[in-house]
Amino acid sequence: MCTPVSTPNPDFCIALSTFPDSASAHRVAQTLVQAKLAACAQVSAPITSFYTWQGQLQQDGEVQLILKTRSDLLPKLEQQLRNLHPYTLPQLVWFDAKASHDYQNWLIENLQPLSVSM
Repeated sequence: MCTPVSTPNPDFCIALSTFPDSASAHRVAQTLVQAKLAACAQVSAPITSFYTWQGQLQQDGEVQLILKTRSDLLPKLEQQLRNLHPYTLPQLVWFDAKASHDYQNWLIENLQPLSVSM
């Protein structure tokens, strides 16, 4: 049986973005973690991306940034990502995530405080 997180029970997500190099991904990762918009940021090994840009097939080396955050922080995270990202159209995709009780508590402690609606 799953052990629920203490109330309130926030929705967590994994957000993904890609960068042209590890230096820019590291810079953004550090900024987002320091701002508590992401509790954890991981920069992947180099990957190869294939995509269409301005009608042309592209193939580029990139690194992926994996971010653990809360769903309610996504608008702030997206704004910060747009401000810092070297791409004209930064990738930002996310999906809902579940985690163990202890890890969820760690996430709560390392993200901006939850807004409480009255």
